Amino acid sequence: MAGYWIIGVYGKKNTTFQISIASADDPVIQLADGLGVKHHQNPYSEIYFQYYHLKSGVDIEIDLSVSSGSADLYVTTFNSTSEDFVQRLPKREDEALWLSEGITSINSGSDDKHIIVMQNDRNYCTDCYYVIGVVTHETQASYQLQVRTLLAEKSGESTHLLRLGQVKIVKLNALKNMTRFQFMLDSKEPAVIVPTLITGRVKLFVSFSDQANAFAAEEGGSNAIRIIGERIQTERNYYVFVEALTASAELSLTVQQQHSIITLNDGQP
Repeated sequence: MAGYWIIGVYGKKNTTFQISIASADDPVIQLADGLGVKHHQNPYSEIYFQYYHLKSGVDIEIDLSVSSGSADLYVTTFNSTSEDFVQRLPKREDEALWLSEGITSINSGSDDKHIIVMQNDRNYCTDCYYVIGVVTHETQASYQLQVRTLLAEKSGESTHLLRLGQVKIVKLNALKNMTRFQFMLDSKEPAVIVPTLITGRVKLFVSFSDQANAFAAEEGGSNAIRIIGERIQTERNYYVFVEALTASAELSLTVQQQHSIITLNDGQP
């Protein structure tokens, strides 16, 4: 109905909240840093959210906490001065820069279901929009979506940036302990992930999203994993999950691509 609408909010105690108003049938819901939005979504549907990012020197965590049903999470960026917003709405894997699929009430709290956009990521931007699509399939879903900025050292506790040619020492101190690394490729040349086992045994998974959707795996921790053919995608983030198969394990890990420079550290393999 046309005209003015008056909204009254009466607080009984100190409260922080956000109000969103949209006139479209399928609005894009605005998100604010640190404030979660609860939503109920029907099966076979897409709902979009946007977050305007201004801070520099921070990482961005996007967390979809599902209380019932299941949903997929897709994220991309949008620059209002040069792009068509509708064309940037992500609803499937090939339209997203970051994604996490198959999120349920059972696994939504696990680290590999969160999306962390690191400030060193090639697609990271400031003074721009992050556009988020939540997609359901056979079942309806209830969830809370939250975007929050993190200091790099805090977010690095769960996801570590792995640059091409860089050698990382990985230490796992308990059976089934897992750590996650993130990297991007510079060119369409084949690449190889090289683990060098020092002690114990590990299992490696490689994926564009999470462990459950891995396209390569290696058990033992001594064989290289090659990235060739259609798996070479320069605009996507790769994730390497390292899981301990023994009470403790240690290894070095590097990603090599043609012309990449390998960085060596004194006393480390």
